[in-house]
Amino acid sequence: MNSHHGERHGARRVMTVDDDCAVRLSLRQILDRDERFVVVSEHARAKDAIHKLTDMPAEQQPHLVLLDITMPGMDGIECCCELRARIPRTVIAMFTGRAVSDCFEPARLAGADAYIVKGTATDQLVRTLHLLRHHDGECLCVAESGALESAKQASHELTAREIQVLDYISRGGIYKEAAEHFRCTESNIKKTMARAISHLNARSKDHAIRLWLEAVRRVQKDTFPPTGRSDTNYTKP
Repeated sequence: MNSHHGERHGARRVMTVDDDCAVRLSLRQILDRDERFVVVSEHARAKDAIHKLTDMPAEQQPHLVLLDITMPGMDGIECCCELRARIPRTVIAMFTGRAVSDCFEPARLAGADAYIVKGTATDQLVRTLHLLRHHDGECLCVAESGALESAKQASHELTAREIQVLDYISRGGIYKEAAEHFRCTESNIKKTMARAISHLNARSKDHAIRLWLEAVRRVQKDTFPPTGRSDTNYTKP
């Protein structure tokens, strides 16, 4: 599916790939309100997006691809690998309902530039997409970053791994299980959690978890609209 818009001089061309039509519609509405972006192509399946790119002249190809993970047929991780090979200079941002602890590492290894969890506040989503224009480095994890802003002081520098561990523990995991999940030592998990507690200005592990969960609940009242389904079927490593 193509999107037709008036010319926006200097706007970033965006392709969205998500099998949920409500998500595609919401993304288009959000980006249409910002003159810095123009949605040029929308697809429900990864294969369709790849075929579209094959037919696109270089000057019409997207600067940015927003890519879901769980889709029929080819999933977002596989699609990211394919897109990275075809359009190496294009920014690819995973936009998913999957928790950071589930799929951040596969996405990073596939070549994603960012991992954004559905539920991130709209203004934070747009700000992140704009900042990605100048991003050139490790995969940027902005999962629930709007929640983190509510939970912390102005200085908040959680690393991607700290977010992964905090997210895992906040869902009821214990240190030993987390160590097995992330394939590291239990001591490493404890050190990572200690750094997260410090960055959150929390008094303890339990306090850090409460801050995280309370902030997530607050930000979810004014976030990207829910889609009515969750990406629960992704089982690939």
